[in-house]
Amino acid sequence: MALRGTKLVASDASRVTICIDDTSEYEYSGRIYSPYLPEIVTFTSVMHMIDILETFFDDINYPQAYYATRNFDKPQSATLRGADVSLTRYHQPGEEPVLSGKHATFLLHVRFRHNATWQGSVKWVEQDESHDFRSILEFIKISNQMLSETV
Repeated sequence: MALRGTKLVASDASRVTICIDDTSEYEYSGRIYSPYLPEIVTFTSVMHMIDILETFFDDINYPQAYYATRNFDKPQSATLRGADVSLTRYHQPGEEPVLSGKHATFLLHVRFRHNATWQGSVKWVEQDESHDFRSILEFIKISNQMLSETV
């Protein structure tokens, strides 16, 4: 049975590089890179980073959100209505910039977005240390713990 109209998304679409350039107590800022983002995006706080990534995942519809956010003020986005969203790879393999943060570099892989949160893994590049997480809060705790080891 063929699946007509099914849009396939590359498995690396939910992998992003997070470069931590500045840290303070329980807060950090830096840059986010993905070959599926048109440019490197800067963030000024942990919540700003999460908002950027959540918007990115919604825009590419991968990993698919387990639930759809509803509100009465704004019309629902095209992604949540099921419209076909094209996934453009802006950097081909081998053309990707080599990035590193001033304090740390994390490779984030979000595998699922169940129960209004993320599940996946984070790798601290400089220490070659990986951890799985079951929620955004757990990801934040893990990254804070890794960053506290760099000071």
